Amino acid sequence: MQAKLFKYRHILLAGCMILITGVLQAQSMLHPGVSFEFKFPNGSNVLEMSYESNRPEISGMNEFISYNRSSIQRGSSHLAIIAYIKPEHKDNIYAVNRASVLGSVVRSYIKTRHGLNNISFTFIIRDTDASSNLVKVEYRPFPVRYYENQDIFYTLKPAYKELVSAMANYREIPFESDIKQRVMERFPEERSVNDLLKSEEELTERIVAKLVKALSEAERQEVHSQKNQSIKTEIIKAESIKTEAQIPVKTNQNTAVEASSVQPAANVTIPQQPARLVKESETERTLVQTNQRESSEDKQREPKRQKEREKGVYLPVAAIKTNLLGFAGVIPPSTMTDPIFNLSAELFFAKRFSLMAEGFKAPISDNTDINSQDWYKVSGAILEGRLYIGKTSLFKGLFAGVYGLYGDFDIRDVSVDEKGKTGNYTGAGLSIGYALPLYRGFTLEAGIKAGYRSDKYDTYVVNNGGFYISESLTNIEFGLTSYNIGISYRFGSYKRSGIR
Repeated sequence: MQAKLFKYRHILLAGCMILITGVLQAQSMLHPGVSFEFKFPNGSNVLEMSYESNRPEISGMNEFISYNRSSIQRGSSHLAIIAYIKPEHKDNIYAVNRASVLGSVVRSYIKTRHGLNNISFTFIIRDTDASSNLVKVEYRPFPVRYYENQDIFYTLKPAYKELVSAMANYREIPFESDIKQRVMERFPEERSVNDLLKSEEELTERIVAKLVKALSEAERQEVHSQKNQSIKTEIIKAESIKTEAQIPVKTNQNTAVEASSVQPAANVTIPQQPARLVKESETERTLVQTNQRESSEDKQREPKRQKEREKGVYLPVAAIKTNLLGFAGVIPPSTMTDPIFNLSAELFFAKRFSLMAEGFKAPISDNTDINSQDWYKVSGAILEGRLYIGKTSLFKGLFAGVYGLYGDFDIRDVSVDEKGKTGNYTGAGLSIGYALPLYRGFTLEAGIKAGYRSDKYDTYVVNNGGFYISESLTNIEFGLTSYNIGISYRFGSYKRSGIR
């Protein structure tokens, strides 16, 4: 029973780890089909913030890409640059070159602002009746496909010879309709790329189902084989007993029998036992010796088991712990920062409830060089109440809770924005996790926290050794606020009474 529970604990812990990994991937899957449109003035190839609705679109795109930059850099998602051209201009080399120029301008802006490279983009020319001065950036939560175009070729010289030379660099002009046609020809049974992806998932499910069925069949055959073997063994034993009972005794026919006394029979011969019976006898003798040895070992282990029963179960009272992911500098959604030093204390009470307080700070000592390009400073505290769902008083297994947080920050990253941010934040939400006892008071813990967070901060610029405030802003968002894989030590004692 204990081995079975131990197995389930590991399965639950593995499930928590998969959940955390899945949540990280889900950050990129929450926004399928998100796109941003940018318009250019007629005859201009400059992306102007003040032109029509470009300002809110650019601001929204920068915030979205900053949030999903890690996924894009890993290649699990990408950005599609879509330049528009009117259908009647598909054969116009000047129109194709202008669409390529505008697509390249938007891509260069994103690369410079967010530190991405060309492998994070695909480029498409879409022929519709929309404005030919329009470029759309579309977020696609999946890797770049082998048939998608990632090149943008163009020339800024209006000479026809230069145009032909530039367009000749394309293996073929990346019109969207042509790409769809090639996919249809390659996979005629599929209606679209989305259907193709769906069929791949169904194929995977069928393969997994077949593997599960094969494993079940193998287990069933093994059980059936064991039953047949046990039946054969019983039959052999029964036959051996019957054979021994029917062994004949032969006597010499010439022996005389006296009336007054019974003489012993002469020349009595007892047939030898068959080799099969001798072998079975040796096997039974070996089994008896094995059982005796196991019984002796059980007697030797009995005092230890008795001692463990007398010792009882470990009941924690308080614990100190730390989040290893914080020390590694991992923060939601999947960002790497400087190490965040943290320490927590947890108090257990009322058989199922606990109260935890956590403090964190990065760095420990503030020695920021104003001439450096970036810095990351953050500190705060979290107060969390938990309910443990497993057996009472043990405080292990699955738990859920509510939390509140407060802290301040000062962050500057020139690769993202020349302006720094400094202010404070508050938040609250729900938590879920799993606690797995390791040895005595040591416990492994994994969990996540999700809710809302409100930031009030000032943006500033650094100029000639001085800080100058630019504007004051407020930002409220919902999502992951924390996750951890940590180790804790619990202070408590053993109790001999049963735990329900």
